[in-house]
Amino acid sequence: LSSIALLYLGQLDSRSGKRLLRKLGARDDAPLEAQFHLGKALIKSRRTRREGKKQLERFVQSAEDGPLRDEAQRLLKR
Repeated sequence: LSSIALLYLGQLDSRSGKRLLRKLGARDDAPLEAQFHLGKALIKSRRTRREGKKQLERFVQSAEDGPLRDEAQRLLKR
């Protein structure tokens, strides 16, 4: 998926969007941004918050410095 498609998926709050991001994140060749967008979507819900934090933590460990990494760190501090 392109970065634009990932950005769009990251904005979705629907179950289908989260399901698609989960499938993408499970692939070895998935773009690193998929972890960020999945974590961001999941952390919003009390039910999926723990899974969202794990995704964001993995993203922060692997990502280079930049705006997405900064945003992930802010989300983790909440």
